[in-house]
Amino acid sequence: MATSLSSGFIFDRAAVVTTALLQIFSSSTPQSGLRHHIENLLRDEFDDVKRQAVANRELGDDDA
Repeated sequence: MATSLSSGFIFDRAAVVTTALLQIFSSSTPQSGLRHHIENLLRDEFDDVKRQAVANRELGDDDA
């Protein structure tokens, strides 16, 4: 069951990043600014994944 939840979570993150990247690329952002936008987007997403992993670990510790 945890695997399906994890897979769903990863899929949702992929959808969020894909949508954001498409919006960034279709915007009028100068080429030089694209790298900065993408780096910030990925940092935010990685931070969210880390927070979720910690929360899941804490929930698992309570069940033990």
